[in-house]
Amino acid sequence: MVEKKKKGEPLDMKRIWKWMFCLMTCLLVCGLYTGKAEAAEPENLPVFAPMQAVMMTAEENTVYQLPSEDSSPLALLPAGYALGVTAKSEDGWYQVIWQNSLAYMKQTALREADVYEASAALLAQQTKQAENLPVPAAGNVVMIGDSRTGQMHNVVGENGWIWIAGYGGGIEWFRDYAVKQAEPYIGPGTKVIFNLGVNDPGHIAEYIETLNLYNYKWREKGATLYFATVGPVGENPYHTEWSVENFNTRVREKLDASIVRLDLWQYLAGTGFGTVDGLHYDGPTYLKMYQFLAAGAGVG
Repeated sequence: MVEKKKKGEPLDMKRIWKWMFCLMTCLLVCGLYTGKAEAAEPENLPVFAPMQAVMMTAEENTVYQLPSEDSSPLALLPAGYALGVTAKSEDGWYQVIWQNSLAYMKQTALREADVYEASAALLAQQTKQAENLPVPAAGNVVMIGDSRTGQMHNVVGENGWIWIAGYGGGIEWFRDYAVKQAEPYIGPGTKVIFNLGVNDPGHIAEYIETLNLYNYKWREKGATLYFATVGPVGENPYHTEWSVENFNTRVREKLDASIVRLDLWQYLAGTGFGTVDGLHYDGPTYLKMYQFLAAGAGVG
């Protein structure tokens, strides 16, 4: 069932540009699972206040199923591992997104990080995973997006695409970071799928100008750019459905005609979607999202 849309004024996302989610996606699980028996759920869970931030483990530490050290440990994360934080309690716990679901870590285990530090940490972990893999050649699909793209990658796994995910990043992150990562793969036959905007939907003019510019540059190299509209959101404290729909409509209308439009919003809103926090989707939705984008770009 499609989640009910909430009307509201567009947010000033510039103030929260550095907020990010879910850097654990795009990675193999780095933790060491334990065989500890499942603990009984506490009768009274602490009250959590919503927040949005990206944080990194200061040292090796544990992520738990519930906000209690008596709860089952899900993984032992190494120092420098980044996570999206969605809420905090007064008794010292953070609520985080782990493997497309909610989990918990002690506040003393995490420290703040910015978008560039977090992206560098992600790139280092991806590079370590790819040490024994061949370097992809031009002609592949290059998928560029935010934390939703990172989690979609986690669900899909390695499929031959080039995945570039900017957790909490928007158009500034795209210009400063993603373009540099994408350039080595841009060539004849390359298909670039772009799916950013939920983190800074007020920067409409910048998106239009930037996408048209790189569409021109990449078309000269034989590549095709696909603009996937921002997917719908559910109930959450920071992103409204009004801002998403407004962004999609205005950007789509002003893009160069050679940029292929993929209406991801319409597809998910029409077929149904599920979220874990009002913003990030559940596994089945990410699979649908991937299948829609792959079909729209004519690739597997």
